[in-house]
Amino acid sequence: MKSDTQSTSDTPPLSKEILEDHYWHILLTKGKRPQSVYAFSQSMNIEEAEFYKHASSFESIESGYWDRLVEETIGVLHEDSDYADYTSEQKILAFMFTFFLHAQKNRSRIVEYFPRPGCSSALKPMRKRFIEFAAQLIAQGLEEGSIADRKNLTDKYPQLLFEQ
Repeated sequence: MKSDTQSTSDTPPLSKEILEDHYWHILLTKGKRPQSVYAFSQSMNIEEAEFYKHASSFESIESGYWDRLVEETIGVLHEDSDYADYTSEQKILAFMFTFFLHAQKNRSRIVEYFPRPGCSSALKPMRKRFIEFAAQLIAQGLEEGSIADRKNLTDKYPQLLFEQ
């Protein structure tokens, strides 16, 4: 039974991180997703059920990475004692700079992933989290007067920033 070999002292126990690292390795070396969860599980020498204990699909692995990237970026910004004093414009610029600096740690993922047909659904959690973040900054900018209220256009600023 494969799960017995997984628990030997020579092999570390399967974790979500190990599963994700293996997935990204295959995606980046083969240039495409594994053919199936079964084939992927076989390549890791685990039972298919083990995969589903850690991920619901390949898309969930991808979307989890992009969502974590936004969360980590926001976390880094909030750790900076000067960040709270920034204007909304400075906060957006700080986010963009920090996000791409953070993303460069796994540059191959970005290069391989974009543009890619069908990737937009994996970016939904990331998009949602960024739009929430940007909406807060837009509200701050409106309040402090650094952003002009342009009625219907102002409501679209967070989505436009994401597209940027």
